[in-house]
Amino acid sequence: MLVSIQSLILVSEPYFNEPGYERSRGTPAGTASSIEHDANIRQATVRWGMLEALKKSPICFKEVSYLIIFMYYL
Repeated sequence: MLVSIQSLILVSEPYFNEPGYERSRGTPAGTASSIEHDANIRQATVRWGMLEALKKSPICFKEVSYLIIFMYYL
């Protein structure tokens, strides 16, 4: 698990650590694919990591959570 975290989370361009994609590093197509991959991962992380947590959070935390989101992220 630690290797998975190191290779896909703790690097600046995780797309190129996927099998078969390292050859496209430094090419225009590889750069575009990496940017698209990062955007998709970011969107999924927000959707499942943040929004689901807000939907299922205890009532006492909901108000504070929504205030933080509206103040800093919207």
